[in-house]
Amino acid sequence: MAKLKNSGGTGARNKEDRMKEAAELHLKTGNIRRYCELKVELGEWERALAVAPGVSHAYWKDLANRYSRFLMREDKDCAAVFCTAVGDTEMLVDFYASRGQMSDAVLTAQVACEGLIPSNSDAHNQMGTSNGYGEPSEKQIQLLQQTVEDWAAWHLWHGSPILAACCFLAVDNVQKALGKLIQGNELELAVATGTVIGNLQEYTSVAIEMLSRRCERLGKWELAVDLLHQVPDNKTLLARCCSRCALSIDEINALHKKAHLPSVADCFNEAEKLKRRNDTFECVLFYLLSASPEIGIDLGLDYVKNTLKTSDWTVDDVFFMLQQLGSVRTDALQIHRKKGELLAVCAYIGALVAIRRGYYSIVQPLFQHSRQLICNESFIDFGVSESAIQSQCTAWNVVHTAQPQEPVNVDIIPAEYKPVYVKLQQRLGEEPNKILVGSDCVSNTHLPSHSDIHISCLTGERIQGLAYFLEDGKSAVSANEALMWAKVNPFSPLGTGYRINPF
Repeated sequence: MAKLKNSGGTGARNKEDRMKEAAELHLKTGNIRRYCELKVELGEWERALAVAPGVSHAYWKDLANRYSRFLMREDKDCAAVFCTAVGDTEMLVDFYASRGQMSDAVLTAQVACEGLIPSNSDAHNQMGTSNGYGEPSEKQIQLLQQTVEDWAAWHLWHGSPILAACCFLAVDNVQKALGKLIQGNELELAVATGTVIGNLQEYTSVAIEMLSRRCERLGKWELAVDLLHQVPDNKTLLARCCSRCALSIDEINALHKKAHLPSVADCFNEAEKLKRRNDTFECVLFYLLSASPEIGIDLGLDYVKNTLKTSDWTVDDVFFMLQQLGSVRTDALQIHRKKGELLAVCAYIGALVAIRRGYYSIVQPLFQHSRQLICNESFIDFGVSESAIQSQCTAWNVVHTAQPQEPVNVDIIPAEYKPVYVKLQQRLGEEPNKILVGSDCVSNTHLPSHSDIHISCLTGERIQGLAYFLEDGKSAVSANEALMWAKVNPFSPLGTGYRINPF
């Protein structure tokens, strides 16, 4: 027994020793590839890489690529060295991004575009850049754009919209830079940037319009009109601004004059003429500017209801009119018999606009708000029933929960929700203002909450950063929710008919 035990303890060689001997034998017989593979199995990557060129350069690159992936799984800093050596820029960018080193990721993508890192495809065929000369490939440009996009999104969601805009300005993407500033409600900076750089009047105009709304909130109506004069085709915007003004008649007439609009009395006469011509949009606009805005509400709502009762309507068929009606003076709306109807249809269409703009956090609250208004006043009928709104809300919620990322794969939607969801998508249409696509995130929304805790009346979640208080002085929503709500529905979530202006 002692002899058996002794032979088992000292004579038996373990697997590692046998693999080492096998590797040496393969090397002596000239089988370098097998030697390298055994060294890899033993964890001796560096020895394998040192000998791998004896097989071929391609084999060395493959082995170095495998080693870099191994190091990435182990989260080793030296993974970057081997990614660079083999020219796998995409993997190196992913490695830095996974560690939150976004500046290094963007630097790597930029260096690759400048040809200072040879790519895999350029090892034997120099089609792209080389040592800074030539043009970057399409793949390299896309990698840089996507990396900058990710870096900007990281800054935005960490409460730094200005840094997010700077990311896009660094690669001359002014359009998306303005978009990030608008999402962060940095309106003055967005207007200044768009004005100085130029050639982006369409996007600058969006920022100017929102900045004019801020002036309205501060009571600076003349400044709001001055800003809107910088926007091309500004007649409608100026009319909406003036129709929201609730000052004295003399002050309103003075504002009309500054906006190059007729006086209040003349606006009524003009509306009467337009009514006889069946020019509904202009007619509603001038009635809202007159001393009889209630007539404009009736005409506008009739137009919206008739449109919604057709079978092939889309959001764009009614949203423009609802934006007009949303500019009615608050005092005039409060006494109008169809106030609830207007609020309900604005909330419903607002939910559809929120879907196509990606304001997902307020979609369900908008649907629910519309349903609640309909239930509270049984005579409301604008062409879409309460049950239809509920069905659309449920279908969207089910699909969005299962597939939060666009585009949605319609084929895997549950059969009971598919018809409703497909029809809903047809109603949405395509968002014309691409700069408004994407959730808002202002700079204070990631700050710690104050000791005085506030709960959002839309989502029931605790509000981080500054809260936006509604007209009752008690109910609050987050700054992000308030901004997105105001961009798709001008009226307060409390259903009072008061406007919401968080700009």
